[in-house]
Amino acid sequence: MQRTFIGWEDSKAEIKHIWAGVMGYSADSLPHVGIIPGKPGQFIAAGFHGHGMPVAFLSGKAVADMVQSSVPFEETGLPRLYKTSLARLDPVYDDILG
Repeated sequence: MQRTFIGWEDSKAEIKHIWAGVMGYSADSLPHVGIIPGKPGQFIAAGFHGHGMPVAFLSGKAVADMVQSSVPFEETGLPRLYKTSLARLDPVYDDILG
C-alpha cells in the first residue's frame, strides 16, 4: 500500500489478502428482472455487475412479489428497461462486443 498511496510511506500498513471478483455484464449493461420468456414459473434477477447492488435488493423484492402475489412487472416500481425480454436475451443484441 505504501507504493500505491501517497503519504503512506511510513505507515507500516501491509496487505494480508487480495481478492478479485468477476465483473460480468449483460449485453445492454442493465439488469434482467422478471419472468424468463418461454420458461413458465421461472424468474430472474441478475446482471447487476458489481455496481448494481443498490437496485439488486429492490429487484429481489420485486421478483418475490411477482412469485408470491402474481404482481405484474409493470406494477413493481422497477424501471421498464430492467424487464427481461426475448429481444434483450438475443445474442445478436450485444452492444458491448458488437
